Amino acid sequence: MNFMGTQMHMVTFTITMFEAVMLLFQVIYFLERKSDQKRLLYLLLLVFLILYNITSGLFPDEKIPIPLSLQNVIAYLFAFSTSMYFVYYYYKAFDLKRLKFFVTFGSLIFLFGPFTDIPFRSFYFSICSSLLHHWRPSVESQTSGCHSFSLWHCIYYRHRSGIYFQVQRKRIF
Repeated sequence: MNFMGTQMHMVTFTITMFEAVMLLFQVIYFLERKSDQKRLLYLLLLVFLILYNITSGLFPDEKIPIPLSLQNVIAYLFAFSTSMYFVYYYYKAFDLKRLKFFVTFGSLIFLFGPFTDIPFRSFYFSICSSLLHHWRPSVESQTSGCHSFSLWHCIYYRHRSGIYFQVQRKRIF
């Protein structure tokens, strides 16, 4: 079931509306304390998520008077920028030092890395096209898979080092 004749599903529209309401409240809270950097990072994350959901739900559509190639470029631009900002957000907001490489170089490597083996893929797919006819991993799934693996890797080592589980003992007397 799509929303008003577009390609956006009703669930995506509902999530986008929830994100817009959260953005409104977060802007109000941010204006109360303008020095809160974590809230500013969260505001940017909400803006990226809203733009990603809107562009991925509406584009590409032949009814919109924008060329389809430009619609695809805009949709992929917000998809890649959102996935790259996720890593930066977790790095800054939760102070995950192990994500520093992925924030500086890793996102670009994961973004352009899948394109470096295109000649090998075309040769491989021409040989094994009958075996791989139904499954071909997309660039987005590879990028998001690399980002999620690096994020969970850093969170695991952060928890393993016991930073969150240290209890401070206070002396009563």
